[in-house]
Amino acid sequence: MKHSTTLALAAMAMMIPAAASAWGTLEDPANVLIDEDKEITMLQSARCADGKMYISWLQWSEHTGWGYDVHLQLLDENGNPMWGEKGITVEHHRNASWTSDYSLITTPEGDAVLSWADARAEEDPEIDYAFQHDPVLYKISQQKEFLWGEEGIVLDPEKYKYPPILTIAGDDIYCQMIAAEDYAPSLITRLNADGSFAIEPVELPGKILPSAGSDIFRIYTDTPGTMAMRYDRDIKPVWDAPAVISEHIYTGRILDPYTVAPDGEGGYAVSFARAFSFTHLPVVNYITADGEATFGPSVDVITEENMKADYNYAILAVNVEEQTILCAYQVSSGETALAAQQFDFYGERLWGDAGVKLAQKAENYGYSFGPMYAHALENGEWFVCYADEVSWAHNKLHIAKFDAEANELSNEMNDADLDISNPRYSYADNVFTLVFQSKETDENWDSTYYVRTVQYNNATSGIATVTASNASGAKEYYNLNGMRLDKPVNGFNIIKNEDGTISKVIIR
Repeated sequence: MKHSTTLALAAMAMMIPAAASAWGTLEDPANVLIDEDKEITMLQSARCADGKMYISWLQWSEHTGWGYDVHLQLLDENGNPMWGEKGITVEHHRNASWTSDYSLITTPEGDAVLSWADARAEEDPEIDYAFQHDPVLYKISQQKEFLWGEEGIVLDPEKYKYPPILTIAGDDIYCQMIAAEDYAPSLITRLNADGSFAIEPVELPGKILPSAGSDIFRIYTDTPGTMAMRYDRDIKPVWDAPAVISEHIYTGRILDPYTVAPDGEGGYAVSFARAFSFTHLPVVNYITADGEATFGPSVDVITEENMKADYNYAILAVNVEEQTILCAYQVSSGETALAAQQFDFYGERLWGDAGVKLAQKAENYGYSFGPMYAHALENGEWFVCYADEVSWAHNKLHIAKFDAEANELSNEMNDADLDISNPRYSYADNVFTLVFQSKETDENWDSTYYVRTVQYNNATSGIATVTASNASGAKEYYNLNGMRLDKPVNGFNIIKNEDGTISKVIIR
């Protein structure tokens, strides 16, 4: 490797104008799509490996009784729409007036794969209402090519119904389908590149997540409670026996009740709310990629003796280096707060038997806080995004950092109230991206519908970080965003020398 001082080069690099960014801020979210009078619902988003992002949404069709059209837009790495002002219409076939959730994922090549269910078999105009939910799959490239045909791939409606649930693991796409027969368990298969089934579908109900490589991680209920199992790409169990997440099971009405956070190595922290007579309490466990439930029995975020309210809507984050897990959750009905608990990897409560309050309101009634997203940072710190629920459909968005002792290090918020619904998140290279839908209603109850984006750069400035004295005498390396490096990398580096001086170098 060649080291050369690059103060001049770094200065020149700073003078190169950055590409214009359409990402909004907390105070001023960007409007990706505006429509004066057509309802928008069920927003989805999926980030590509190259930094681009697909967003999809349903929009009420102009055709009476036809339900929703499915729309798709591609944003470049700066948040600019690449497919015109309003994206493309994936399909506008007739569909039933109600529908269930659908899936949007991206492949390693940057293609979008989208599931849906329509009633194209009932498009006779004499039929007032459609009832079919025939599942269909679409694959669309960044060049707007319909790789599986403009009509998509329709799955056998005699066997399956409703939009399939899609999961990407490694290079493989898994498709979980709802059986057409009532009360029959869901089935899963792996897809070939052309969308055909690579293996015969296997009965496998539960939540499916990517594990290590092309393996998948499944959460489900069975004796003796809430379980987990890892499967290979042929849907064969990897572990000798399932892992027991908890002896408790979820008994509410949320379609997808499990909150999860990956450890980046194929394992997951898992949480869900167990129910009491009129309250809830999140339980947490950590399941490794090898199938070990490291907590043993699941652990409540606080002890039952400390319950004074309702505790629900947990979010999770895993810090593998510090071997800690954060669980933040809403407190309501008795107290009004955003609370949290930190665990070590073996289930020890690190913030006491009562947890801590990250934010709290004086009044003990009304609207509380909405936990949205959490992420592990360096030095045991936590990134937490949450909403202060001011009133119905009006929220103040908070982006905060906390240290390992729950001390608030920073908290940035918007001054204006936001109508946030269907929020979707991603976090990459210290940049947090939030996509959500909202609407504004005037005095005549006419609504304008929005898809909005916010981006927040969580990187430190770097120079302030590296000027601290270096007691060890060894050199310390940082990138230009101030993130600590184990060793120099190709490109620009900031080096703190043993005498405390700072230099910038480029390594080729």
